[in-house]
Amino acid sequence: MAHTSSGGRYFFAQATYDDNGRWRATDTFGGEGDVNQRFRIVVFLVDQEISSFLTGIRGESADGKPGRYWAQALPPGATHEASLSVARDGTRGQPYCGQPGT
Repeated sequence: MAHTSSGGRYFFAQATYDDNGRWRATDTFGGEGDVNQRFRIVVFLVDQEISSFLTGIRGESADGKPGRYWAQALPPGATHEASLSVARDGTRGQPYCGQPGT
């Protein structure tokens, strides 16, 4: 999964899978100064080789959380793309800050 804003960069978040085939991913869109900015969430499939590559470059930040990485485009071979637009609503302390858009 990735998200992009008006800057054109794709920021990636890794999905986790359950035994029943469902998946989930957590991501942060922008920062506190980005209230009402729109972000496009893109869900896509890649083969195992590209998935391993993306996982390998993610790394960890100084606080032990997964690192953030970005690219100018989706990875090569990304297929079955679907997207959703959200706007950051600025609600602090909530588990999510985005509301579905068009």
